[in-house]
Amino acid sequence: MINQEKMPQVQLIAKTDMSLENLVSYDALTCTRQELPILGETIPIGSVYESGHHSTLECNYYTFAIEYIPIGVGIDFGLHVASPHYNTGQRSGRYVQDMFANPPRKLLAEQLKMFYHGEIGESVSSDILDYLEFCIGVFKKRSPEAEKICARFLKEDRPKASSEYIEGNAPKMAQEQLRGVIPVIFPTALTFTVNFITAASLYAAAWNPYMRYVTSIMMKQIFAVEDSKETRKIKKSLMSWKRENWAPGEPKYPIAIIDTPIARLLSVNFPPGIEFITPHKRDIDVLDLLPVHPRYMNNGTINMQVEMGVSLATYGQDQRHRSIRRSEPQFTNGFYAPPLIQEIGMEDDIHEVMSRWNSFIGKVPDTLFAGIAPYNAMVGYIKSADVNSFIHDAVRRYCNTAQEENNTGFVLLRSAVKEAAEKDPRLNPLVKLLAPPCWEGGVCHEKIRQCGRDRSKKARSSEEYFARRRV
Repeated sequence: MINQEKMPQVQLIAKTDMSLENLVSYDALTCTRQELPILGETIPIGSVYESGHHSTLECNYYTFAIEYIPIGVGIDFGLHVASPHYNTGQRSGRYVQDMFANPPRKLLAEQLKMFYHGEIGESVSSDILDYLEFCIGVFKKRSPEAEKICARFLKEDRPKASSEYIEGNAPKMAQEQLRGVIPVIFPTALTFTVNFITAASLYAAAWNPYMRYVTSIMMKQIFAVEDSKETRKIKKSLMSWKRENWAPGEPKYPIAIIDTPIARLLSVNFPPGIEFITPHKRDIDVLDLLPVHPRYMNNGTINMQVEMGVSLATYGQDQRHRSIRRSEPQFTNGFYAPPLIQEIGMEDDIHEVMSRWNSFIGKVPDTLFAGIAPYNAMVGYIKSADVNSFIHDAVRRYCNTAQEENNTGFVLLRSAVKEAAEKDPRLNPLVKLLAPPCWEGGVCHEKIRQCGRDRSKKARSSEEYFARRRV
């Protein structure tokens, strides 16, 4: 018998304080009345849904707390992979050490049994659990050495960092790089906020067993608090959707250990007559005004395309920048080895982890193969967005408090844009904005989380300020 307590737990914890029927009706009637409608006056919202006039159905929001959901098929290839219409807060692998060192093994076994019962036999299931155990063993074996090396890197690279900072952060940052050997089927938690039509659309599209399970509970809980004759019509219509599986394709290339991510500038397209508007510093500081201020509307028409090759860990973080569009990800069979892993010398461990993962090609469904990929298995994809979005991305990810691979990606992107600016001077202002947020004035807004780097004027005047870091 399946233990339901071991399944992903979904709980509706907050909602718009007006019912779906009342708020959708009020919104729709506002469009057709000379005066504001009376609260409580309703229309057949089931007909609004069936007609496809869904903007009114975006008024109501719901926040869910979700626990025991796999990082891979549940989030990176699930809730976050395509839709930008959500807000989320996810448990951090940097701060929760037991997340990787002591994962809930029985829970993982139960979830495999429930979601892939009949598709994989006991022998394959046992092989998967053995593979997970091997990866945990590598992580544990290498952790003490990784923490020592990380502390040394911090001391050497961040001269202003206090001993307390180094002692407190070395274990976290070591774990952040070493977790690359851990498969993304390991469970995590998040809050997830969506409007009604996004929740319904995710349910209708749900492309793997975990997504179907989680979104069905989400919709069940929404309809429980939005119960009326009209919402029951919507529910009946929604439940008739047929879903198909999707997952990134299996890797077609040999296993390779890669020591740097890819961030290759493909194009920057200026529409005729459009020039880049350099933002005021205050407009990209605490609040990002670029997407809302009319002054920067022209920037929104200047589009950049960047070819990416990053680990699943960084791919998941990249998804949080929801104004950026991404192509379908593809596994490359590369394993990103960050500086700390390179320093340890883990080539044999990495090849064994990747070989064991590859051994499941053709033996398990595509969704499960993607779901048991190592955290640092690499995916390739194209990022496409306006320059305002890339500036926002840089302000958050070029900071030393961000993960090393994110930071390295912007080191590479800045270098590529700088090279392109030699042929197209219109890009010169953008080069200055693809920089650590502390570069221009030497001021750090991270307060107690300051990284300890040298922010003196002399340091900031050197090109080394933009160089790749080790942790």
